Amino acid sequence: MKLLLQEILLIAFLFMASLMIQKIATHECGIESYSIYQMILKGHTFDTFNARTCSLDCSQACNSDVRCQSYNYVIFKDICELNKRTKDASPEDFVWDKGRYYMNAPKRGNDVIITRLVNREKITLREKARALDVVMARATS
Repeated sequence: MKLLLQEILLIAFLFMASLMIQKIATHECGIESYSIYQMILKGHTFDTFNARTCSLDCSQACNSDVRCQSYNYVIFKDICELNKRTKDASPEDFVWDKGRYYMNAPKRGNDVIITRLVNREKITLREKARALDVVMARATS
């Protein structure tokens, strides 16, 4: 009985520790995104392409295009749909779809800096200049 209780406590401790590590890692990397199965953002797609099965093609394409704020993935056809909006910005267009999943784009390095600037956090002069360059590039595109 005592051994069983110790095993249960050990499992509970390891589970809690793994949750803490995940939270710390996602916060440090600026990654606070996750997929939502059988949901898509409809009507905001600006690019569609075929992806390799079990690859990071969608994520990498989204990260490399400043217009991309989220993407839909068609599971059985391996198709990526890059979106120019998020489910939070257009909740009325966030709908059920059996064969797809939705994913927010992870925050890019420059977006993290801009967020820190907006929140009036201390950032270096170089980071301020880089954030201004990004904002100006987005305004002109």
